[in-house]
Amino acid sequence: MTERARRAQVVAAAIETIAEEGYPRASFSRIARRAGLSSTGLISYHFAGKADLMSEVTQDILGRFAEHVLAQSDDGSPAGELRTFIRANLEFMSAHRLDMLALARIQAHQPIAGQAEVDGEPPVTVVAQDQRRLAEVLRRGQDTGQFRPFDPQVVAGFILALRNHVIEQSADPAADMTAIGTELESTVSAMITITGER
Repeated sequence: MTERARRAQVVAAAIETIAEEGYPRASFSRIARRAGLSSTGLISYHFAGKADLMSEVTQDILGRFAEHVLAQSDDGSPAGELRTFIRANLEFMSAHRLDMLALARIQAHQPIAGQAEVDGEPPVTVVAQDQRRLAEVLRRGQDTGQFRPFDPQVVAGFILALRNHVIEQSADPAADMTAIGTELESTVSAMITITGER
């Protein structure tokens, strides 16, 4: 197995362990057992310690999250792009509940600024990337008269705060993501007064 494949194997096992057993119980020995490894040394070879592994897990989840959202984006109207952004976020959260639960548990114990390499570009803070992109969509919506006047950067931050709250809720297996998604879209729509087709 290549080093890259081994690292991916450890990260996947760590996500499952954190989601199913909790952050405090996610020891190298438990992760090694779940990954089918004969020794924790195979983890230590790739990761300097638990903090290093948790950073890699966080980057892996946020990187896949960002890639999914970017892949769903289109070049339609600003209102359409905003809806697509929100729905793509909800799709990923719904389809990757273990990832969301692991991420929530890691950040509750060890907040890490998520960074991820997307489309071969240097690592950037995922939240900053989302805020920059959203602010640009909101500005274009204002230019076309779809959105009311407001500070795009500030409102982009508000929208992401709502999105991040949904991330926390998505970690709960009992959460109704369809209902949550409907409320999120309605709240954002009311916030920016989308006057175009909904």
